[in-house]
Formats: sequence, structure tokens, C-alpha cells
Amino acid sequence: MRNTAMRTYWICIGLSVLFCLLLPACVTQPSTAHSSQDPLFQHALFGERPKQVETSDVFTASPAMLKYVQVDLASDIQRLGRTQALFEALFTRAKLKLDYHAVKTGTASETFVSRQGNCLSLVIMTAALADALDLPTTIFNVMVAEQWSRQGDMYLASGHVNIMLGRFTPRDAVTHKTSALIVDFAPIEAAKITDVQRLSRKRIVAMYANNRAAESLLLGQLSLAYWWSRAAIETDASFDDALNTIAVVFRRAGNLGLAEMAFLRARQKNPKSVHTLSNLQILMRDLGRNDEAQQFAVELKKLQPVPLNVDYRKALERFAQHDFSAARDLLLKELKRQPTCAECRFQLARAYLGLKDNRRALDQLRQALTLSADIESRKRYVNKLTLLKSM
Repeated sequence: MRNTAMRTYWICIGLSVLFCLLLPACVTQPSTAHSSQDPLFQHALFGERPKQVETSDVFTASPAMLKYVQVDLASDIQRLGRTQALFEALFTRAKLKLDYHAVKTGTASETFVSRQGNCLSLVIMTAALADALDLPTTIFNVMVAEQWSRQGDMYLASGHVNIMLGRFTPRDAVTHKTSALIVDFAPIEAAKITDVQRLSRKRIVAMYANNRAAESLLLGQLSLAYWWSRAAIETDASFDDALNTIAVVFRRAGNLGLAEMAFLRARQKNPKSVHTLSNLQILMRDLGRNDEAQQFAVELKKLQPVPLNVDYRKALERFAQHDFSAARDLLLKELKRQPTCAECRFQLARAYLGLKDNRRALDQLRQALTLSADIESRKRYVNKLTLLKSM
């Protein structure tokens, strides 16, 4: 029997849309309606659809949100105008008092109540508040160097979204006058942005559902993960990340045939996705189809000559051998490519601890804590930091 328990699969999420956006933008093409007879929709394997799997209310403003924009912001709107008043409310701690945290992805109303969320949640809430003010918005996918984190046997790849309040017209480019404002809850240096794509509301709802699926997977809630990923596909059948996620769900459930079907469909939607190719390569090995695994490996190398986190993975192997010096060198090499990788910083702190260099370990732990947007990872880093400070 082939042991596949420790295979590590990639899931794309929108957390810091951690799946978590000025250049010409491209509009997502509409997808065709998805049939309930789709062979990927295997509800008999996962039970009835839970009531909590709902996407119709993602952008719905609650009565409290409507009161906020109609009453609490009234004087600011009269003084500043709708766009500036909402912009200032989002970033002034004396007003909405928002906190950026990669907690559970929430709907507009849930995020308004909690006053915290990842950037996808905060963008959804902002869009709903803007809707209540009859203010036009545009949501963007900001393409940057990929960030990732490891959770158990999964790598979570993350992206980033932001939102524009108001409209930017061609005339504005000539006059250099516009009332439009970009709201970004985790701003990224312009030099690090490779592209920007406009996102439809439909795609954002699919990203929300896909995030909820990934969060459910991390909690071991396989049935819930299936239904959330299915909801993402039903919302936007062209969204390859959701197909990738449901494939991981099937693989976790032990149905490798359905996993292959979903991965192949994801690849059809986006042939250049390194995550889907990586997952297909692993799955082919799981199935003992090594020739096909090698073919995917060749394709992957063309798209990604230096595999993401290759030195990080080698460093973990060195830890198992208690070779802390080699682990340190490999992690420093990885960090040259990914200087904002929180998990790399954390593992580098481990290497320094193994080398009895507590000062450098403490510095790396602090950097990991600063860079991390993942609540559970932050707790782990804080615990390690507290322990190290007591030594």
C-alpha cells in the first residue's frame, strides 16, 4: 500500500487575500451556469449542505451598517463628500477602529460587527458600505510575489486585493483631478506589484467561499470544506483556485479519481498555474503513475525554474538531522528570494536556537511576528518569543 499521508498540497486562498489590486485591468469573463449533475458534485459522499454555507449575503449591508452611513457619517459626508468621508472612517481609529487580522473570512456584516478581518473581508465590508452610500467601487487583484504558509500537510498560497472608491475616468488622467481613492488595508510597495486585474463581484464571492473552504480544511472539517468549495465553483465555474481546493478535499477523502478530475479541470482553466501542476505531479506519484508525474514536473520547471520554497523544504530535512548550521544557510538563501516569508523567519529562529545564538533567534522571531497575518501562526510565534525571553 502506497503511503500518501505526508504529501503536501497547494491551496490558493485570498487572505491578505493570505485567497489576500494602476495598470490596464482585464475583466473576468463570465462563466456558464454549472449543472447540479456535474460529476464533481458528490454530495452523497459529504452529507447534506450545511445551512451556514451561504453566499447570497456576502455583500449585504446590515441595519447597523446602514445606520452607520446614514447617521454616524452624515456630518462627515456633508463636510467632506461621500468618498472622503468613508475613506477617513476606514482609517481613523476613532471611528470604525478596524484591525487587519487574517482571521476567518467574513461577510460584510460579520466583519462590521467584529471590526477585524483579512483584506478580503475588509474589502467586502468596504464595498457594502459604499453600496449603502450609492458610491461606485472597483475591486482589484494586486499581483505580487507570492506569499505562502505551511499548515500541516498543506501549503497555502496567498494573494492581495484592494478597492477603489469612486470612478477614475480618462479625463482624470489629463486633468490630474479625481475624487477616486484607493483603499488598501495592507499596502504594498509599487515596485513589488507586477500587475493589476479588475475583479467582478461574482469572482469575489467565489474567493470568499474558497477561503471558507480552505479554513474548513485546516480545521479538519472535510464535509464543510467540500460544500464551501462547491459553492465557489457554483458561483464562478471559471475560478481555477476553487477547483484546486475541491480536488484537495477529494484527495483528503481518499477519492483520488475525483481529485484527478478536479485538478485536470483546474489546469484546463489555467494551464500556467504552478499550484495545480505541483498538485498533479504529487497526485500522479500517489497513483504510481510516475511517467505522468515526470511530465508534469517538466512543465512545472518551465514555468518555475527555481521551485518556490525549495531551500525551505531542504532546511526542514536538515532539522531532522540536527544540522542547524546547514538549515540556517538554506533559510538565509530562501529569504533572499522571499524576504517577507514569516514562516522562513520562524524556522531561521529555530536554527539560531539550535546554534545557541539566542540574540539572532529573538530578532528573527520578532520579524516573523511582524510579517505574519495568520492568527494561529502569530500565537505560535508569540509563545516561542515569550519562552525565549524567559531564558
